[in-house]
Amino acid sequence: MSLSSIWRIMLRRWYVTLFGLVFTAALTVGAGILSPPTYEADASVLLIPPKTAQSVNPFMGLGGLQEVADVVSRAASDAKTTDALLAAGGTAQYAVGRDTSSTGPIILITATADSAQQALLSVKFLVDRLGPSLEALQSAKDVPLESFITQYDLSSDQTAKVQRKAQLRSCITAAALGILFTVLLVAFAEKILRRRGAGNESTGGDPSTADPHESRYSTTTYPGSGGGSRSRVASRRNRRATTRRPDRV
Repeated sequence: MSLSSIWRIMLRRWYVTLFGLVFTAALTVGAGILSPPTYEADASVLLIPPKTAQSVNPFMGLGGLQEVADVVSRAASDAKTTDALLAAGGTAQYAVGRDTSSTGPIILITATADSAQQALLSVKFLVDRLGPSLEALQSAKDVPLESFITQYDLSSDQTAKVQRKAQLRSCITAAALGILFTVLLVAFAEKILRRRGAGNESTGGDPSTADPHESRYSTTTYPGSGGGSRSRVASRRNRRATTRRPDRV
């Protein structure tokens, strides 16, 4: 079946199509309500090398501060940090990693939550926890204080950004399912109505081709001699002919 034939059927069964479109609209709105938008907040932290020229910090021997940023990001993404963040009212949907779009040792922190306040709280919590994590790593290796790698907060969102990708995806999926349901419903209605029309034609014929004068009389069989029969129509015509014939003197 071509698209043009489907379109003609949908126009012919416009009332079924209208019902399907209303159902599709309601389904799309419901999907948008059930899939609210999310909020995202970001923060960037720069790692600062030690002040001394000759540092005894073993982390500086990893090949640069970029590798140190990877180690610190991994340490800040452990289960203890997640549990502490959830206990503080934050979200478990966060990411801490080195900013690959920059050549410097920048750690990018991103948090996604159902509310803007929760996203901002999560980012602030992770930024504040990054410093103690960095100090704990270096203290465990007995790094002198003057050789510590420190952090500098480059930027942090003050307003969370609205993310509607998941909501839009849900609405598109619901609309597609609704349109598919409408097409199938119209095809089913067309099949049922055509079958019913074919059944009416096979039993009663086409009422538009019937004789309007003869339709007033129903044919009734009367038993006669020799097993013959005659119709009521013929009987009435004979009576009319008899009454119209004048009497002869």
